[in-house]
Amino acid sequence: MSKSVTNQQEHIEIINMQTLNSVEINNKNQEVTKKVSGEENNNRINNKTNIYRDLFENTTDASLIIKDGKFIDCNQATVNLLKYKEKSELLQTHPSELSPEKQSDGRYSDEKAEEMMRIAIEKGSHRFEWEHVRANGEIFPVEVLLTPIKSEDGSQIIHTTWRDLTDQKKKEKLQRALFNISEEASKAN
Repeated sequence: MSKSVTNQQEHIEIINMQTLNSVEINNKNQEVTKKVSGEENNNRINNKTNIYRDLFENTTDASLIIKDGKFIDCNQATVNLLKYKEKSELLQTHPSELSPEKQSDGRYSDEKAEEMMRIAIEKGSHRFEWEHVRANGEIFPVEVLLTPIKSEDGSQIIHTTWRDLTDQKKKEKLQRALFNISEEASKAN
């Protein structure tokens, strides 16, 4: 074999080795990039999770999570609104267990609660008025917003927001009373 053929073969082997090394380095770079991208993605997910957790915990409206028809989590605003001492006192309860037996329309709370959850799941959300009972037995009105969402494990949960309507209902009652008084006064004249 001639010297030039041998040099060419050596040169080809060197090129092949360099190419293999480049491919290996490129593959390792891609692995590192994927790992860093994965970590960045996990960090973004964790940041979003923390933001939503903070929103859930720090809103002044009562915020609860329903799974399989029972409250599985709530924020401190819920505990305060219901005048309970601890969150654990109201978890694992059905919404009707924190309600009078019947709603103001005469329907049983347990049946109506099931219907409201069903409507929310069918329509994507549902807003309505409801009566709940505080730990001291006081019945009070709330506006409820039910929003069904899929949890991380794929199961159906319902995010629930309650807004206390006690003050609003008192104002409405006072306005009706004032209107009735003015109507009676105008009839007397």
